[in-house]
Amino acid sequence: NATIKECQMAALGWLPGIRIDQAESWEDVGIIKEAVNLAEEKATAKTSVLLEETRIFEAPKDLAENSNVMKWMKEKGFKTEREMRLWCSANYIQFWGEMAKTYADWFEPWSSTLEWKPPYAKWFVGGKCNVTHNCVDRHAQGAKKDKVAYIFVPEPTDQPTQKITYAQLEKEVNKFANGLKSLGVVKGDRVMLYMPMIPQLPIAMLAIAKIGAIHCIVFSGFSSGGLNSRIMDAEAKVVITVDGFYRRGKPLPLKPNVDEATANTPSVSGVQEDGRCRPHERGQRYLVGRPCGRKVRRMRVREDGFRGSPVHPVHLWNYR
Repeated sequence: NATIKECQMAALGWLPGIRIDQAESWEDVGIIKEAVNLAEEKATAKTSVLLEETRIFEAPKDLAENSNVMKWMKEKGFKTEREMRLWCSANYIQFWGEMAKTYADWFEPWSSTLEWKPPYAKWFVGGKCNVTHNCVDRHAQGAKKDKVAYIFVPEPTDQPTQKITYAQLEKEVNKFANGLKSLGVVKGDRVMLYMPMIPQLPIAMLAIAKIGAIHCIVFSGFSSGGLNSRIMDAEAKVVITVDGFYRRGKPLPLKPNVDEATANTPSVSGVQEDGRCRPHERGQRYLVGRPCGRKVRRMRVREDGFRGSPVHPVHLWNYR
């Protein structure tokens, strides 16, 4: 463990191998805060020049002219972007109602676009939709099924680039969702994602949303202790991870951290591992879209700070 003085030096960049959260005691939080502020000032002095960007990167004209924004501007009769923005600010309820009706599929329409009783706001009251249906299914089952949804450049870079179409994405999401159901995951359950930046991460997120569960993402660089505290806080039922991943050309193990983190987590009923660093076989099971209830929490995000206990903003949706 590091002393307060070592943490202070680490924050200033003198001991890069030591992190502030390794302090033996939090009694002198003021010193740590001051060290962090000094480190931020030092970083700002070095990086402020990066905030002086004055170049303008114009979108290709054909892309701008055929964009959804331009199409909507013409339909509404706006001459300039500024005119559109001013109208949207003054008529935001009508604007979001039109956006939701035009660009999303709803299984049941809403009765009220917004119910605003400060500080509480309810959007699209009574409506039912599914994020995964809107992001994947409707495209995979239509004219865009062969359009590329994701382009993944793997590491090591000598491996071929992957191009995943909407049809392929729907297939993978369905298999993943059905796998979660086979583990007993139901609406409202928390599923922890401890994964690097690979296609299986958004596939898992979409699968979790499809069945009405809640996804909680943990950065793959966090230690087993960081993962354990988040599992305990969320009372996660399943943890999804990989055996390892590549960073700067070197394979780094990840599964051992999960084994250590889940050694004392009674809420976890299963750990699913994807063989990122080795060949593996996937299941061939599918999930058919079906109703999964109303008002479902979609994601849970942990925010840490000097407040002591973490807070967890929760994103709510009315799901089908």
